[in-house]
Amino acid sequence: MWQISTWRLIGKRMSPDTAETVANWSNWFFLASLLVGIVATFLLIISGRVKEDNLKRELAHAQEKTAGLELEAIRAKERLLKERAARVTLEMQLSPRTLSRTTQESLKDAIRAFEGETVAVETYAHDAEAANFAEQLIRCLRSAGIQVSSEVASRLDVGRLAIGIIIGGRNEPLAKLIAGRLASAGHLSVAYDPNQAGKQDDSAPGVLILIGARPLPNIERPSTFP
Repeated sequence: MWQISTWRLIGKRMSPDTAETVANWSNWFFLASLLVGIVATFLLIISGRVKEDNLKRELAHAQEKTAGLELEAIRAKERLLKERAARVTLEMQLSPRTLSRTTQESLKDAIRAFEGETVAVETYAHDAEAANFAEQLIRCLRSAGIQVSSEVASRLDVGRLAIGIIIGGRNEPLAKLIAGRLASAGHLSVAYDPNQAGKQDDSAPGVLILIGARPLPNIERPSTFP
């Protein structure tokens, strides 16, 4: 109630000119406040867009960085797989030659039709690794009904030695079959030699298998350093 009385008292003491002046200033203040509100709203919109653009750039940068890290991880994984495969290959090359059970069964099934045929298996003297592999091969051939002549550690060649497994003889189909089955093992160096000694001699074994020296491991030199 006292506020209403106060405004009435001020109104009575205010002259018409003063009231007009106050009204004019009030209108200006009102227009100014509208202008300030418009400017403030405009600035809020602009600042909001700037913030949004900045956030978008940061998000794009983060996504690009994440994509780069993912790509680097994929490349590192590929390098690891290649190094692992190379290590496995090197280990197989350094390990003594053996016939897996799968290879033995495949070989026996393939040569059963040649039951009774004669095969000679030779190795160089003082080559224990080749001798051990030859004994395993001989057992496999005999279990398939092949007549095997064991000539392990019988060769005393001086000079250049044969590398890998050389197979030939007058029974060409059987020689190629044995060579193919041994080569399918994947880790054996096998060669078919149609000129293998004794091919034209009817008194010689149908197939001659020479278990030569184990091939040297193929170690690739790195092209770049980590």
